[in-house]
Amino acid sequence: MKRKKIEYGKVKYYTDIKSNEFMHVKTQLNVTVNEKYRYLPKRTFLSRFIRWFMYYFLAVPLVYLFCKFKYRVKVIGKKNIKGIKSGVFYCNHSSVADPCFGNVFLGYPKKTFTIANKDAVSIPFIRHVTAWLGALPVPDTPRGLVNLNRAVKRILEKRSFVIVFPEAAIWPYMTKTRPINDVSFSYPIKSNVPAIPVAITYRKSKGKNADCKMPRVTINIMKPIMPDLTIAPKEAKQKLCNEVWSKVSEVVNDENNAALFVYRPIEESPDYIDK
Repeated sequence: MKRKKIEYGKVKYYTDIKSNEFMHVKTQLNVTVNEKYRYLPKRTFLSRFIRWFMYYFLAVPLVYLFCKFKYRVKVIGKKNIKGIKSGVFYCNHSSVADPCFGNVFLGYPKKTFTIANKDAVSIPFIRHVTAWLGALPVPDTPRGLVNLNRAVKRILEKRSFVIVFPEAAIWPYMTKTRPINDVSFSYPIKSNVPAIPVAITYRKSKGKNADCKMPRVTINIMKPIMPDLTIAPKEAKQKLCNEVWSKVSEVVNDENNAALFVYRPIEESPDYIDK
């Protein structure tokens, strides 16, 4: 049976570049994440050992093999974070597997925690797996947000890593960065740790049946950026946001980034009718 060729450049139209979602996963979004949610629950020695064993001897090897075989992941710039003991990764969001990339290719061998939408902990049973893999769901209440911020601060103080996808929504195989806000850039400032720009880009497959294979993933890790603590926190947050996202955009928006999909505003659609 002849394999179907991959068609690059398919157009997808959006109505709002900030809020549109192109990944639809069946979840239970009626789940509430509030001040009662325990991001870093107290554990006994036995529970800590089980989680450690399951993470490093089961989850990480399986995720690594999955990423390598399905996405043919290649990492560029790992040397830029050599010797960095703690920090916050900021990455564009163009694949449902992005958090997996963080677990095995960024902070490893240290555990990398991921700021995630609450749908990550909304599926029965699976929510427990994603939680001990490091998912930190964004809460629905102000007091819940206080708990999340405390958890992130504690994680960074213990010299682990956190990864943030400030674009929030997943746009599959998106080859341009989208507008973001600076909310999450307070984490490096409060803990005085570096912000690390990460750009996920795509390359066309090579070799036999290359035209029938999906784009391959390249993870580009850039040099860490320390927050400017000599200015007001609000200004420092915006400055750090601009610096980090400028670095990410420079790599993601490169014309060599293989565009499986092209995203355009709905107004450019031939079927668009201005109401």
